[in-house]
Amino acid sequence: MSGFKTDDISEFITFSQFAKILRPYYGANKNQDEFVLLLFDNILDDYNANAKDNTKEHNELGSYNLFRNPDTFKSDTLARYYSGTRISPDSYGSIVKYINKGKFSDFMEKPENPTEENDRGLSEAIKQFCPDTTKENYCDKYAELFEGIIQRGATEPKHHAGRKKKIHYPQSTSANSMENLEESINKAALAIATSLKSENLPEPPDIAYCISDKIKHNPNLRRKIEGDLAYFNIANNAFCNASEKIGKPSDFICDCVHRHYLKLREKKLSEEEIVNQMKIYFSPFALISPDSDVARIIVSYFIQLCEVFDAPSR
Repeated sequence: MSGFKTDDISEFITFSQFAKILRPYYGANKNQDEFVLLLFDNILDDYNANAKDNTKEHNELGSYNLFRNPDTFKSDTLARYYSGTRISPDSYGSIVKYINKGKFSDFMEKPENPTEENDRGLSEAIKQFCPDTTKENYCDKYAELFEGIIQRGATEPKHHAGRKKKIHYPQSTSANSMENLEESINKAALAIATSLKSENLPEPPDIAYCISDKIKHNPNLRRKIEGDLAYFNIANNAFCNASEKIGKPSDFICDCVHRHYLKLREKKLSEEEIVNQMKIYFSPFALISPDSDVARIIVSYFIQLCEVFDAPSR
């Protein structure tokens, strides 16, 4: 792996980012908590009932994946790991010796829809973390990334473990609400995709654009976002219909987007990096590639609509 050491991987990518890249390709029909379990099932050794170092918990679960313990890791907890809540060093440490990169590489060979386009999407998605990734080696690269995330997580100072991390959802959010958000975004993405396939551009929206007040340092990015706002009404109608609310989508969706923006702003990312990270945030909900036109339009819509980039929403 070129460009950085395995020990430094989690400085570049979190488990949540990793899971969200993969879900459109391997977990389109799974809930967030189910997908978290699937990933850990496939990075860990198959359970060996005769192994001498099995713990009582291993034997009870019939698995080395301790995230399968429903008493400790409930569905809401696992869904939050997918959404950005930090996994504790103790949790990572309990599984680190069972890592099996070869097994995860084999898992990567079998996306739900194996196509040349998906091969290209998967290899491009992690080039920011592994610049030497190709369509021929991306399975091994993802396995190395996942191993690095676990190893790094297991060695993080424990005094950080109890610190609450800003996550994408309000803390009181239930797993059911998370799934409702996902369904809303998915429905909106389908409506936008249908419009993109039509031959006629939609009518320009009757809105006061505020992008020039938000994107102040990147004129090219500003023009692209304003161009995407041709689809503002289509996106808005789709989100409103999904939440059965007239005028704008549910406050819950806007709150989640705003919280995610604040999280990205804390990292002092550039305007373009924030936009790209927001595409990654929305893509697994919508079951689309972060590089797709649909992901770009959804992000542009929320930049206009919500309190993003420190300017009033409109």
